[in-house]
Amino acid sequence: MDNKSRALSLRSAVYLSFLFLLTIFVFSCDREELILSNSQDPMSDGFVSPASGLLLLPQDDHTIKIMVFGDELGLAARISRKKSESSDWVILVDESEVSDTVVHYDSHKLELNTTYVYQVRKILKENASQAIIDSITYRFLPPLLKNIEQVSDTRIIMTWDMPDQFIDDSTIESVLITRESDDKTKDFVFDATTTTFIDSTIKADDVTYRYTLRSESFAGVVSSRSDQREITVSFPKISAFEWLPLSIDKIQIDLEFEPDQLSFIRTAVMKRFRSTLSSDEEIYRISNPESVFLQLTDTLDAAELSEDVRYRLIWCGDVYCDSLEYDTRTLPFRYMKYIPGSVSYSLGPDYYNSDDGESEMVTVPPFYIDIYEVRKTIYLSPGSDYIISENDLPVSNVTWNDAVTFCNARTSVLFGNQHRAYNNQGNVDLKMAGFRLPTEVEWEYAASYGGNDGKKWGYPWGDNISGYYANYYGSGDPYEPGATPIGFYEGLTNTSLDASSFFQLQDLAGNMIEWCQDWYSETAYTDHSYSDNPAGPVSGEAKVARGGGWQSDAVDCNNRVRKEFAPTLAHETIGFRTVVSAEAFLTYWRTQ
Repeated sequence: MDNKSRALSLRSAVYLSFLFLLTIFVFSCDREELILSNSQDPMSDGFVSPASGLLLLPQDDHTIKIMVFGDELGLAARISRKKSESSDWVILVDESEVSDTVVHYDSHKLELNTTYVYQVRKILKENASQAIIDSITYRFLPPLLKNIEQVSDTRIIMTWDMPDQFIDDSTIESVLITRESDDKTKDFVFDATTTTFIDSTIKADDVTYRYTLRSESFAGVVSSRSDQREITVSFPKISAFEWLPLSIDKIQIDLEFEPDQLSFIRTAVMKRFRSTLSSDEEIYRISNPESVFLQLTDTLDAAELSEDVRYRLIWCGDVYCDSLEYDTRTLPFRYMKYIPGSVSYSLGPDYYNSDDGESEMVTVPPFYIDIYEVRKTIYLSPGSDYIISENDLPVSNVTWNDAVTFCNARTSVLFGNQHRAYNNQGNVDLKMAGFRLPTEVEWEYAASYGGNDGKKWGYPWGDNISGYYANYYGSGDPYEPGATPIGFYEGLTNTSLDASSFFQLQDLAGNMIEWCQDWYSETAYTDHSYSDNPAGPVSGEAKVARGGGWQSDAVDCNNRVRKEFAPTLAHETIGFRTVVSAEAFLTYWRTQ
């Protein structure tokens, strides 16, 4: 084949290929084109217009708005509808001319959660037929539950939002609320304009309530249920309580409620019951408490101390009440004071040794301490009660060992041998509930503490001393020379000044020098062992004595004056008072 023939054949092939592609293009244009879109999301606030020119909008429970957008190509011929699972089309509009936009309202009772398919067939100027198809699922949405909470012992409040698709419409007539609990069901009906419900038919007894919401249209269509929300209602409980004996005749009662239910309490009442009486006595009342923590004290008289006492706390809401009962017993010590202790206290410096300096910060655990020095009548009868007479004198001429023997004897009578603080060798266990001598830390803290400002007093009552405050050499009291009776400086005879310490303790300065638990050490104030163990050195030659006596000079009654005596020494100016570990005693007391 020559070159001319070859060129002709190539042109023919290119031409035939072009004709083939053109035929395919024309054939494609003649075919019906099916365009599917999901242009409408019933859960959204708006609608997206499909590129095909068809838009479907829900109007209410029986109407769908159909919008067909025209274009320069020509006319719309037919609008049809069917259910998604059906093959039968229903013609809604036939041969309608479209210049700009056609709006048609398809009105019939819509079936909930059913998908409806709409077809618009356009007739092009070239008489080519084009079908545009879109679908919409009719969903009648329930209200959206926002919040649910218990606000009292009889009320639950819940709020909700209406569904966005009908926010500005009158389609929804009612909101239906269903409450389920313990196989019981209760229904509530509200107008659609309401978005808050107060359920005042609950019972605060640890019942779980489950709520669901539905919408109901004017046509009687009811939506599906909202997601279930549950709430367990309960009446306020006491999460912590403590019954703390401040002394034999005074009880401190600490109570703490669950914080999320404090607002439920309208009143709280404390009542006291005695074993010999059928009636009760109201000793405390508070209305609408503002704190979850309640603290009250009760002082018992002689008759009440002679028998068992029972306390009952009753707290009430709008309707319901709850209560807590507790039985207390007569405490084994009448004239003792509760000392709350401190986590940041430092001893010293020694009054006569300023170079000694203050100790490291020490922890002073809470303890009970005798208000008065041990009296002769009690010393001779360790199990007897602390009944004061005007002429009761403090015991004297007792060694440190004698004082320890008394502590163990009194413990055995009142608590039992197993609770003794001292073993047979005289070694002390500060964690036992029995009577013992105060550590140097405990004694100085009880005598020197001057209030929450952190000031340490030089004397139990302040920073100055006179014969109106204490019995010392030359003080001028009517019993000089010698010890004054218990309570003399409390006002039984001397009424000029209050000679008590910050904790209302008597005769910590003057009258009798008092044995302490600790072995004496010149470096005790700076001994780091005090940080961990307030009992001081584990051994020594002499025991510490504090407070000054009736033969001491005024300056020797200072809280920071430290004395040392052999534990076997007995002297007419030396006596003692006892303490009990609060933590250990409370552990014992709760088990009785």
